[in-house]
Amino acid sequence: MLVIYRYYRHNPPVGSISGLFLAGIFISRFLIEYTKERQPGFDETLTFLSMGQILSLPFIAAGIWLLVSKVNWRQPGPTPDTTGAFVKNEPNKPK
Repeated sequence: MLVIYRYYRHNPPVGSISGLFLAGIFISRFLIEYTKERQPGFDETLTFLSMGQILSLPFIAAGIWLLVSKVNWRQPGPTPDTTGAFVKNEPNKPK
């Protein structure tokens, strides 16, 4: 995440922050679930993964899918104009 911030400091590609957030938050939740105690009567039927880890898997997949398929890494994101509104970076078109 730090590498992406340094490279795309002022205008990250559209969707990259959302994808990083989804993947990062739920990967950390997945890892933290290993340290928690099992809930008696609820998680006893699950042998390898806890319910929190199972519920984190779709969000991890969604974040990775967003980063891989929807983010155009070759084109920077929109830049703010003088009014603060974001405008798309379009190549100069001949008139």
